[in-house]
Amino acid sequence: MRKRNYQFVASLGAAVLLLLLSQIVVGIALAMSYVPTVRGAHASVAAIHDHPTLAFLQRFHYWA
Repeated sequence: MRKRNYQFVASLGAAVLLLLLSQIVVGIALAMSYVPTVRGAHASVAAIHDHPTLAFLQRFHYWA
């Protein structure tokens, strides 16, 4: 009987875990700069889009 190699499945699992952890960390970073009020929400999102690092993190969080 042939022995199966599960290295591909393990590397896929590691990639999914890495993406999940990065989503959590980036989500926490974005949540710290967001103001969830009626008056402050639009201004905080505009501030996120104006700051280059936060804009990159927001786009990464959206696409990843």
